[in-house]
Order: sequence, then structure tokens, then C-alpha cells
Amino acid sequence: MAALTAAQHKLYLHGRVFPRDTSYNLAFAFRMPGGIDAVQLRRAVEGFLNTNIAFNTVFTEHDGEVKAVYDSDLRYEVPLIRYEGDAAELVQERMSRLAHRQIPADRWPLYEYAVVCDEHATYLTILMSHLICDAFSFYRVGHEIGRLYEDPSAQPAGADMSPLDFPDQPHPAPEALEFFRSMLSGLPTLSLEHLESSRNDEEILEGSHAWLPLDNELNGAIDKTVG
Repeated sequence: MAALTAAQHKLYLHGRVFPRDTSYNLAFAFRMPGGIDAVQLRRAVEGFLNTNIAFNTVFTEHDGEVKAVYDSDLRYEVPLIRYEGDAAELVQERMSRLAHRQIPADRWPLYEYAVVCDEHATYLTILMSHLICDAFSFYRVGHEIGRLYEDPSAQPAGADMSPLDFPDQPHPAPEALEFFRSMLSGLPTLSLEHLESSRNDEEILEGSHAWLPLDNELNGAIDKTVG
């Protein structure tokens, strides 16, 4: 059991205030044509999920505080779905439907992985709550699953890392600075055109206001976060 990071706490409160909002659902579908061993791929995905702290965590209240609760005994079984013909449209429809479904923060799992096969390709479908999609689980998921697929005897790397393990004030590595310099140095602005086009003549982004009734408990939790 661990305290939430500041980012996790904000996401958790957002879910409490907007219980029908699914904008923090992250959905992907990877299509892999050719000789993919679907059973071996499923085994690699399960090895990745079942050893990663982020994927075996739920968020529940204890003594008035929200905690990230990790259970190492949880085991996720990845469905293996087979279709005849071309499953591309079925996969797209399924992922769209799942992406608009609420993912409760206090119930495991906060994700859904599946391996889907048709006559032409193998798909890896992924739905995750942003609450558990930390830096490791997002940016390393494809690499780690691929590595475990190629070498079933390999051990997942960094799976025991928690968001709380990262320093509050990390020091930028020279490689990171060079990467962002190469990516951003040629841009005339960091503004997003589709947002800037919404500004009025006074350079103000126009929007709308929504009034939400908050109970005392939720109001206090938000005040604590802002403070």
C-alpha cells in the first residue's frame, strides 16, 4: 500500500468529479501480419502484466486517504480470440466500444488486453486506465512484450518499478536534451493551431462553464490537492 503521486491523485479526483468521463481511457490495437505464434504472444503479454506493479494495483480509500494497493498474487489471463476472414473492422468496433466504457479505479484490473487472430494477421488490443499507465508501462509495453515473445525465458525488466520510485527533481540526461533539441528546434512555435484558432480578438481562449454540485468529502479532497 502506497500514497498516490500528485498526478495519480488528480486523475483519481477527476474520476470522482466526472464519473462518466472516459477521456483518460487509452486504447490501442497493434496489427501484426505474418507468422505470429498467438499462444506465445499471449504468454509474453501475461508475463509482462503479472509481474508489473502498475498492472496489479487498485486505488481505494483507507482511513480517509486514497491509497494505491498492490497485490502480487493477482494473475491476469489474456483472452485469445479467433475469427474467420478479416477481423479488422470487428477489432476496431470492439476497441471503440471498450474505450467508451468506464474503468472503476477501485476494481482490478484497470485494463484489458487481448490477442485476436484472423486469417490474415494477429492483433494485440490494449485498453488501459491512465491511472496505471505510468511512464514504464506506456513507453516500454511494446518493447517488453516483444522481448518476452522472442525469449520466453527472459525476465521482465523494470517491472518492480513504481511511480513513487522516480525522483521529484530528476536531472536531465544529455541524450534527452539532444532528443528534444532535434525534435523541437525547427518549430516556429509550441502552440497548437487547433487551439489557437479558438482565441477571440482579445487573445483569450473561449470555452464554457459547467457548475457541478460537490459533497463535503469531495470538496475537501479537492481543496487538499489544490493546497
